[in-house]
Amino acid sequence: MTDPKILNFENISGEDYRKLIDNLPIGIYYGDFKGNIFYCNKRGLEITGFSESDIGNINLLKSDLLSKTDLIRAVKLYGLKMLGKSTGPEEFEITTKDGKTRHIEYYSQNISLEGKSYAVGMFQDITERKNVERNLEDRVAELKELNEAMVGRELKMIELKEKLKNDDSKAGNR
Repeated sequence: MTDPKILNFENISGEDYRKLIDNLPIGIYYGDFKGNIFYCNKRGLEITGFSESDIGNINLLKSDLLSKTDLIRAVKLYGLKMLGKSTGPEEFEITTKDGKTRHIEYYSQNISLEGKSYAVGMFQDITERKNVERNLEDRVAELKELNEAMVGRELKMIELKEKLKNDDSKAGNR
């Protein structure tokens, strides 16, 4: 490459391409339509807790990575991918190799390499975002409850004032 500002993908070597993919801030994997994983970049390994040596032994559809509910959704998505359709964004809850729960946002696409079709998945860890959303939802529920109590109290006060006013006017008419 002569100009470092221009990335010419036609001339990029396999090693340089792998460096590029490995250093992206999102997880990327590719595998077959049976759920076998052949490659996962560094960020994907960080998110899932797997190592490079684990990759050849992982089958997404047979591993404990996905819950049973999410596994059913994943099988449906694999069906769509087999029909040549892209999927996503989808949210999944995964269990990492060390047993931690993480939330991911997932997209998929088909690619053809050497005449064979493969599934490519792109995913990012959204666990922190999900936790913030959950905390905000809890706080909103608390504030709604407090608001209803305060509005209810205020309505009772108005009702009591009206009653006192009516009682005073009745007492004044006697």
